[in-house]
Amino acid sequence: MINLGVRVIIIYLVSRPAGQFVAGDQSPPTGVSILPNIPMPDFEIIPFSESHLDAAVGLSQAVGWPHRRDDWAMLIPFSNGVVAIEDDQVVGTALRSAFGTGLSTVNMIIVAEALRSQGLGRALTTAVMDNADSKAFRLVATASGRPLYEKLGFEYCTSIVQHQGTLPQAPASGRSRAAGATDLDIISKLESDACGADRSALVQWLATNGTLAVIESNGMVNGFAACRRFGRGFVIGPVVASDAADAQDLITHCMHNLAGQFVRLDVIETSGLGEWLSELGLEQVDRAPVMQHGEALLTSQRIALFSQAFA
Repeated sequence: MINLGVRVIIIYLVSRPAGQFVAGDQSPPTGVSILPNIPMPDFEIIPFSESHLDAAVGLSQAVGWPHRRDDWAMLIPFSNGVVAIEDDQVVGTALRSAFGTGLSTVNMIIVAEALRSQGLGRALTTAVMDNADSKAFRLVATASGRPLYEKLGFEYCTSIVQHQGTLPQAPASGRSRAAGATDLDIISKLESDACGADRSALVQWLATNGTLAVIESNGMVNGFAACRRFGRGFVIGPVVASDAADAQDLITHCMHNLAGQFVRLDVIETSGLGEWLSELGLEQVDRAPVMQHGEALLTSQRIALFSQAFA
């Protein structure tokens, strides 16, 4: 249990190896207060558990995120996380989702509105990153969070564009087909190669909890897409394809029974799909930077994300 009063100081003393520190705009030696003269409420940072799910849903709803309890719950098997507690209430969350040792995504960083700009977001972020066995970290930043992540060493690598809306009608399907059990190995390889990390466990989860489609070239699977329940309706992603035409075909297959449903995609800005998605009735509603700390490959075949949490 980490107490945050002398609180942020203790995080760095306990969690960071000697010689590593992050504090404000500069980097003072370990143990030097990063908020020396600012009074802070009494927080505790403790491990995230299933008992915190309802409170976490409340925090995400308060900032306008669409996550249901089930959407939070699916993150837990892939993640280690922390919550900030004040007066027995959850006032902040952060998760780190590991995909092998190559990459972790940092996600669901939320601080209650009344407690922002007091160092809690930094404390939560560093708490999930410290001592992690990952060569790289990746996240999708909010506009307000980006300056903090830059101070922590994250660098911009691309942007994602969020498209969503009620699908008026399902477009005609093309060459793609439903994936079978024998396709899972190649789907895992495609997703892992495109993301720069081992995503095989995530693909197995999708095979059980969503639907998968594949597209072939010369008899070989060279692209796939997934669809699952999320938020207000359904999300299509990840999508991995060799070009925009194949990506459209895969997305179309996923949409075949979604007429009248709320549908969301988080596409890479260079996907070339924006105008097409808008024509389908899925308007652009947001754009956000993808940031990375360390090296992990993102390929041009990565068209749409599983989610912003698992960037």
